[in-house]
Amino acid sequence: MNFYTTADAAHTDQTKVAHLAAACGIPQTLAQILYLRGYTEEETMRRFLAPGPEDLLSPYAMKDMDKAASRIEEAIANGEKILVYGDYDADGISATALLVRYFRSRGVEVLYRIPDRMSEGYGLSADALREISSEGVALIVTVDTGCTASEEAVMAHQLGIDMVVTDHHECLGELPECCAVVDPMRPDCSYPFKGLAGVGVAFKVACALEIYRDPDKSENTVGAQMLEAYGDLVAIGTIADVMPLTGENRYIVKTGLKKMNERPLPGLDALISSSKNGKSDVNAAYVGFNVAPRINAAGRMGDPLIALSLLLCDDKNKAYAAAMELSALNDQRKKIENKITAEAFSMLSTGEYDDDPILVLCQKGWHKGVLGIVASHIVEACKKPAFLLTEENGECCGSARGVEGYNLATLLNENSTLYVKGGGHEAAAGVTLKKENLGLFREAINRSARAVPALSAEERDTVVADMALSPFELTLPFAESLTLLEPCGSGNPVPQFVIYEMKVEDVIALSDGKHSKPILEKEGLRFTSLIFGSAPESLPFCPGDTLDVLFELSVNEFNGRRSIQLFPRKYKLSGTDGLTEQREDRIFSSILDDPASAERRYIPDREDFSTLYRYLRRLSERQVKAVSARRIASDCFFGKDSVMPRLMLEVLAQAGLIRYTRLNDGKVYSFTLQESAGKIDLMSTPLLRAMRAGGAK
Repeated sequence: MNFYTTADAAHTDQTKVAHLAAACGIPQTLAQILYLRGYTEEETMRRFLAPGPEDLLSPYAMKDMDKAASRIEEAIANGEKILVYGDYDADGISATALLVRYFRSRGVEVLYRIPDRMSEGYGLSADALREISSEGVALIVTVDTGCTASEEAVMAHQLGIDMVVTDHHECLGELPECCAVVDPMRPDCSYPFKGLAGVGVAFKVACALEIYRDPDKSENTVGAQMLEAYGDLVAIGTIADVMPLTGENRYIVKTGLKKMNERPLPGLDALISSSKNGKSDVNAAYVGFNVAPRINAAGRMGDPLIALSLLLCDDKNKAYAAAMELSALNDQRKKIENKITAEAFSMLSTGEYDDDPILVLCQKGWHKGVLGIVASHIVEACKKPAFLLTEENGECCGSARGVEGYNLATLLNENSTLYVKGGGHEAAAGVTLKKENLGLFREAINRSARAVPALSAEERDTVVADMALSPFELTLPFAESLTLLEPCGSGNPVPQFVIYEMKVEDVIALSDGKHSKPILEKEGLRFTSLIFGSAPESLPFCPGDTLDVLFELSVNEFNGRRSIQLFPRKYKLSGTDGLTEQREDRIFSSILDDPASAERRYIPDREDFSTLYRYLRRLSERQVKAVSARRIASDCFFGKDSVMPRLMLEVLAQAGLIRYTRLNDGKVYSFTLQESAGKIDLMSTPLLRAMRAGGAK
């Protein structure tokens, strides 16, 4: 792994950066971050720091918006029944809530429908259209769905129902033939900003309707007023769908977060209160990790209307009850997710999928509502795109998450003959296919992936940070200035910094070993850092090591005292440029390929195995589920390199004493001890027998 900063790749005019910092009234280091992110002129930097209504684009710049507004206003004027048809994720639910609230504000008795993920699946369906027709609906307005519903549009027309599609997904194939298809991603749409969420497009529709009613009103004024009314809903869907927080989304989300903190809708207020745990304010990260998952939980667990009713609720008591129900569903979701994640890693541990550039895992009984989240866990651990599918009624359906270098929507489109339904974004997708096509789909999607130019090993192992800092630059005022970059997220990430050669003084276990608090030191300055979700044993470094650390910086407030706090994201042994790890990887792989080539120092004896197994059992008794090979070397073998511990784990696995999955680029082992029926002779396992027979050098 190599750390590389944006400053390494770009010439920075320090005189200009100093001028920009003075003109915008910000620290020079912060101005340099913005400069390196492309804000190289005073006007663009000022607009980034203080976005406003002027950043909003005209909704009528979107293809078919005029047709959509005209047909919807006609329906309102004629008293026709209108139904808003949404999606079951946080984006679709917030988009549905926005349009329903908007129509109600105009006295329209609007209906709404969100499909059940379990029984109906994504998007419009024939059964849904028949039910909608029986209710006398004349116009369906879709939100966050519909751009691929060509067959459903034909059926709706046959049933006498008009459709206005509003969506933000990539348009694959022919567009539906209906009154209007409003989607900035359609190929013939010249709308300048392509990063709107489904709720963002729904917001633009509402703005267009207001402008349609009063064409003399400034479009920017209308946009600002509509954000005052619905900005919190737009912010939730935009953040939840991981849309870029740049361009007009920056102003939309910033305004929405302000509303969320100062005067949220009653349902949102209840949801935030039930999940806050004492947090004083709500930012984009908090919405992404606490608010959005609770809204998503309703759709994932089978009843999205619980979340929608919460966002439509104006009664505080009812809202609080619904918020608590969502929290309970979210807890249930976590339990199911953890179980499926463990089963998926168990499948991967067999080695069957090692050579696949894209992982396609399917198992009967998996809850389809959490498969997208589990796919994200697999991607994070294995650094490969992953499809997680569940089998039911002769079909395999589920979700996919991707990595840089692969466009999932494109890969699916190339293999569209093998599935019944599918689509999505570059980094996230969904698919349904017949069970008998599962093997063919896995083979075809991997064949397509192998045809994509792969990132080089150097590109894969290079981590890009914003800047390299000295420890003396880590000051409280600098950390506080970083809040000016908010809201941070996709397209505007939380800044990451590198400090080289930090000594690890200690690693303290927190919450019974669930988290770690490394104490880092350089040039006499000590810093507290936090790593969530990793026990000290699972970290690929130990006290006494010297690390290059990539981290995010925040301000911690405790007992009225404010201090800086580091959140390490990546780390490597200093001065190695990854060479130490690469050397050990090379030796380990060569011994696996040719066990007889093993040097004597890498061949363990019975006492070594006894030491390791007792160590693993102690970890298991403490509920520690993962350990790094480096930690084993440090704790058990006096700081030797990681080659022998890794070979020993292979031997234990061959003997059936453990099962494991490699994480963190193979440096960390998630393991489970296996009960043995009787005494096992480790020396007779194929790997160790071949190593010992090689005439150790």
